[in-house]
Amino acid sequence: MHYVLSDIHGCFEEYLELLDKIKFGKEDILYVLGDVCDKGPCPVRVLQDMMERPGVLPVMGNHDLAALRSLRRLGDAVDREDYRQCLSKKDRLDFGYWYKDGGYTTFDEFRDLPREERQEVLDYLNSFSFYEKVTLEGRTYVLVHAGIRGYKEGMALEDVSPADFLFYRTNYDRPVFRDPAWVLVSGHTPTFLIRPDRQSLVYETPGHIGMDCGCVYGGRLAALCLESGQIFYVPARGSAR
Repeated sequence: MHYVLSDIHGCFEEYLELLDKIKFGKEDILYVLGDVCDKGPCPVRVLQDMMERPGVLPVMGNHDLAALRSLRRLGDAVDREDYRQCLSKKDRLDFGYWYKDGGYTTFDEFRDLPREERQEVLDYLNSFSFYEKVTLEGRTYVLVHAGIRGYKEGMALEDVSPADFLFYRTNYDRPVFRDPAWVLVSGHTPTFLIRPDRQSLVYETPGHIGMDCGCVYGGRLAALCLESGQIFYVPARGSAR
């Protein structure tokens, strides 16, 4: 089976519970639509678990990219007490914004790793794709983190800039693709902000599926089975961070 989930944000216990709930096995594929990093308590533990599962295919999120850039720029200076001083002025500003926007949880866990494991985590983050396309049961699913800004009919997905997959929220009122058999599946925007009922549930409109159910904010972590359409939920265990 093919499953999709999004915006784990370091919610390690909920992530493991959800994998158990869907009975994720060696023959299954799980697409993770970005923002594994930051905000929640254990983002690096989630990354390391994903690394060990060949069937997990990660898509880059804006928080993942910010973590990768900040930690790569720091290099070995991550061990120094004055690590910020090892960055240029611009990089210090970028690092500070990332750190305050939830990056501190990723930074703290990363800093505690042995050097070899740090490099493995960075290499893994660097391997994330910016989109995936899956055709099943007569439907084509385009899997991205946030949306596809500036997409025009007939445009090749490989011609879309990475930023246009990562930072621009999907307009759920208008399908991206003219073909009704094509569906954009995304995260990034917590569904309680876009659903009329303000519930932390998967949000579906024609041509769209929104997967970020705001687990790190006290909502839920959700997984969608693409073959059956069945949705699985695990409630958040702790408060938002």
